[in-house]
Amino acid sequence: MIKLPSRCDRAAAEALYPDLLDVPADTAAKVDAGEVEHIGQAMLQLLAATAQSSGGVELSESSAEFGKAVALAKLEEVLSVGETA
Repeated sequence: MIKLPSRCDRAAAEALYPDLLDVPADTAAKVDAGEVEHIGQAMLQLLAATAQSSGGVELSESSAEFGKAVALAKLEEVLSVGETA
């Protein structure tokens, strides 16, 4: 399980990238976005790219702020985010 920090800026995306690369092919990257208070474009792009990989992304939790940012970027279908928590 990869737990996103409360501030998901470019530095957080750069730090997360190697962890996502370590997820085996055809295996979903399990991500907990329950404590996200701010998410930037770099993190959204990284998660969207991972979601479109062979394994995809499986969100276990998502905060209201995470859901709002995903909706604003029109990535609900890509990241499988429905109602915000």
